[in-house]
Amino acid sequence: MSKLVKKGAAAAKGNSSAVKALNTAFKGIANRGVNIGNGFYLIEIKGDTAAPVERERPLVPMRPQKLPGIKPVPNDEIAHILSLFMPLGAQPKGTTTKSAPQSKDIARNAPPEANRAFLTQFARNENASIKRLAETGELVKSRQLAERLGVTPQAVYKAVGDLRMFSLDAGGRNKLYPAFFADQGLERDQLASVCKELNHLPGTSKWQFFTTPRLSLSKKNPLEALRKGKFADVMAAAKAFKEA
Repeated sequence: MSKLVKKGAAAAKGNSSAVKALNTAFKGIANRGVNIGNGFYLIEIKGDTAAPVERERPLVPMRPQKLPGIKPVPNDEIAHILSLFMPLGAQPKGTTTKSAPQSKDIARNAPPEANRAFLTQFARNENASIKRLAETGELVKSRQLAERLGVTPQAVYKAVGDLRMFSLDAGGRNKLYPAFFADQGLERDQLASVCKELNHLPGTSKWQFFTTPRLSLSKKNPLEALRKGKFADVMAAAKAFKEA
């Protein structure tokens, strides 16, 4: 999507309302996608099954970020974004654009094969990562976390419901919880505040935030920054991450 975004932005140069509309549309789906770097976002399109098409080249394996979260984006939202791009001369190669409704057909007929294959491999990598984190003790079950915190499992569930903690899906109805919530080197109130700032982002996205080094934190991850007393900086980073 990165090339399409740049092309659309270039075509919209000088038209502030068009640029604003495009930015608004992309922000609407950004939190349900995964930032895989260099301006690219991975999203799962939820819609009609498209007709198969011939691939021009084989799929190229990609290395995903650690435990990203993906939520399906309905076709009508993709169609809306395309309808904003098309009038600006940013239609995909080999297509013609006469009206916004045609962009919905483009979205509906887009080949899902490569996307589906990539997402399947992506899910496998995510499940494997969660398993490794559980084996190393970085992710634990609710009862284990409750024992370390000196509370009941019900208290842990309530904290997740209140957005003061979060969990990650471990298959089926199984949930795993970051062990760092019981780290005595971290302030529980600060962790809760950061979690609340991240709001309703997927648990995997929250894990990514807490464990990934960030330039705004002097190349430290938020957990390391919290240990050094950089709570305000971490909160600012969380807000930027949520709104990205």
